[in-house]
Amino acid sequence: VPPPKLRVRGTGKTEGWLLSEVEALGQAILAYYSGMGYTGTPVKMATIPDGYNCLENMQNCLGDNRDTVFICPAYDVIKGAILPEQPPLTMADGEFLVCYGVQHPSVKKATYSNISIMGWAHKDAPLVVTDQDMAGSAQEYLPGANPALYAYQIARKNGCLTQHCKELGTDCTSGIATDEVVAPVFRAYVEPATKVGPAWGEVILDRIIKFTPSH
Repeated sequence: VPPPKLRVRGTGKTEGWLLSEVEALGQAILAYYSGMGYTGTPVKMATIPDGYNCLENMQNCLGDNRDTVFICPAYDVIKGAILPEQPPLTMADGEFLVCYGVQHPSVKKATYSNISIMGWAHKDAPLVVTDQDMAGSAQEYLPGANPALYAYQIARKNGCLTQHCKELGTDCTSGIATDEVVAPVFRAYVEPATKVGPAWGEVILDRIIKFTPSH
């Protein structure tokens, strides 16, 4: 059976013109929470391999499909484990994550995007942040920030410090246990111009900062 003909990813237009603004937003987020007594550690990010290449190499494709790109904390693609160089991605009470980057639909690199807050061990996502949730969120940290950017806090119960925040429970019906890795997975679905997921090199990878109390 011949392989199916694939839609071609990419238009040649990138989000690169927003890179300096994304970096400035990251610095603003770090400064915002430093003033509240928290220490932030950036998380290394990666993309999940394309499904066809993944299957050729007998890897776990983690439910990949070509409608989107998957961006997540960097992990060992063979063993499936989060890299040990990462900050601890478990979340105790008082700890939280801030996800930030480009709202890909706002610059026409996607039709819809979201963040699935996934428990890495069980590969389930009890919490989702949509691109509608992200609207106006970057301005909480950086007044005058480009409206194409976002910054969204993920906290434990009673841990939200901003308007743009969702709480993550700890039991199996509403959340992720405190000893399980919390791995936000970002998806940018269907670039309007190509009717397929955007090309990896044409989007700025979404980012995460892990915050812990300084004392």
